[in-house]
Amino acid sequence: MKITLDDQVLLITGVGSGIGQALARQALESGMRVHGVDLNAEALETLQTETEIGPRFTFHALDLRDNAGLEALVASVIDQEGRIDALANVAGVSYIASLEETSSELLDATLAVNLIAPFRLCQLVAPHMKKRRKGRILNLASELAIVGQPGLAAYSASKGAVLGFTRALAAELAPHGIQINALCPGPVETPMLKAEFATEKDPDAARIAALASIPMGRLGQPDEVAKVALFMLSDAASFMQGSSVVVDGGKTIV
Repeated sequence: MKITLDDQVLLITGVGSGIGQALARQALESGMRVHGVDLNAEALETLQTETEIGPRFTFHALDLRDNAGLEALVASVIDQEGRIDALANVAGVSYIASLEETSSELLDATLAVNLIAPFRLCQLVAPHMKKRRKGRILNLASELAIVGQPGLAAYSASKGAVLGFTRALAAELAPHGIQINALCPGPVETPMLKAEFATEKDPDAARIAALASIPMGRLGQPDEVAKVALFMLSDAASFMQGSSVVVDGGKTIV
């Protein structure tokens, strides 16, 4: 099924790599006007190399921990486009650390990007969507919001909170014509997962163990998750509200 979203305006975080970059590329291919956010300015070069983005893509280099920067970002997109049809909070960070090793700084850094920034962007974008009585928001959670894994308590806490506030906002925003849902990817072949493997004493063994935990026997690909995300941002998902869609190769069923 080809999804067409001609001239709809998407604001998406985390376009520098992985799922965010794959979603930005697919959104452009579907006809959307994309405003991509990332701390890594090299993301623009990658997208320019791999995608004929043309004038429908605008890159914003921004640290998501910068509240004033988030306000300026939303104001800039509204000023340029007149509206934001869809918001995709994709950016995320993960740090491997035991409970005792999880410092206040590490916990704050995790929550700032994974939870507070998406919450704040929802706050900033929702009033504009309310005025038009339409809009779609997608928050990226994780299968680790559902199941646990040693060394990732801070990450799981942040992603579990994303599911909680997504459900609450779904009930709050539905009367205003705004849909909000969450997507929970499992292990996906991204730079973030590669970095997690690299922290292990034996990265190859860690990868093998990860594969063994997935009934489909392989890691997911960013494009596979992005396809589901794009569906959730389209009219095809018109009756979804407060849903948590798991895309994990079956990991959470065993």
